[in-house]
Amino acid sequence: MKNEISKNLFDYATSELSQDAFLCWLAANWDSEDESVHASAQNLLFHCINTAHNGNTTYENSESPAADTHMGQRHEDIQVHKIERQHQHIDVYLELNYMGRKYAVIIEDKTQSRDHDDQLNRYYEELSINPADAQLVGLYFKSDFVPERSDINESMKGTYIVMDYNDILGCLSNGSTNLILQSYRDRLQEKADHAQEFRSKAVKDWNKDQFCAFFESTLSSLHSIGLSGSFGRNDNRNGGRYSMWFGNQRKLGPHRDSFHLNLETANKNPNGNLACRIIVRWDGDGTGGRRSRRDFELPQIGDRCSSMKSQFAIMGRLFDINSNSTDGVEELTDKINDAIATYQTRCDANASE
Repeated sequence: MKNEISKNLFDYATSELSQDAFLCWLAANWDSEDESVHASAQNLLFHCINTAHNGNTTYENSESPAADTHMGQRHEDIQVHKIERQHQHIDVYLELNYMGRKYAVIIEDKTQSRDHDDQLNRYYEELSINPADAQLVGLYFKSDFVPERSDINESMKGTYIVMDYNDILGCLSNGSTNLILQSYRDRLQEKADHAQEFRSKAVKDWNKDQFCAFFESTLSSLHSIGLSGSFGRNDNRNGGRYSMWFGNQRKLGPHRDSFHLNLETANKNPNGNLACRIIVRWDGDGTGGRRSRRDFELPQIGDRCSSMKSQFAIMGRLFDINSNSTDGVEELTDKINDAIATYQTRCDANASE
């Protein structure tokens, strides 16, 4: 059977510059006579404005041009008066007018990378906007997973609203006859559907998106039992891997050491038959000093390391799933729960005074 050739423009136009162009095109169509394009543009623009009021916009029906938020229902169209790309290094810059108020919008556009070099804060500081002229708001727009969401929310104090691919999907009308809009939405929908296949596939067959979707789902559950964490990509000389890290922030033993768990995927260029594993990492004791592995009594943990020369040194492995295993999401979840039980037991037994 021949591989079907995609006719979707955005399967080829995958760069951030291409996504910048889509955002500019959508904003420019704020007054489109095509109802699906008009609704999608207004939903996205309303999302931007809602940043200024510390709101979170939810679209129960993205095909409706109106959106309900704590600001109330949108009463009139948001007008776009200026669209610029790479304005003072800002990916997309918009000037809007709504209900007699003016807004200047910074859009930081990402496809796979994340924020760096304090760029989000720098844009706010470098953009000369008189508050009397317009209210400055920010949108972090990423057509992928956003594990950095909590970091941005904490560091930027609500000055940026963060959108991942699912949030973006919620803004865009489905079933549009406009080829540009529907093609962009179809690509995001395909990503969302593909990511959820972790629920039916064996772990050994998961790709990056399926692991990340599992990480998001699992971290949400772990948060409810007092464990915090995140996930992301770890670069290394074997091509890199993805991992989820989580723990309870408790201090253990006389030196008040702390530990966390890492669920790691295999490296892109694997050496062996590992599909994923959970390891225990040492967070350090706050002194920056080196410690001996013999300082810790952790009999349940295998593959002990002889010393810890740096923060985040590996203490040992609690379990792994190899590339021949047929284990799926239920088996992996059970193993994670067992690993957490071991971790919590050791924390309880070694809690600092």
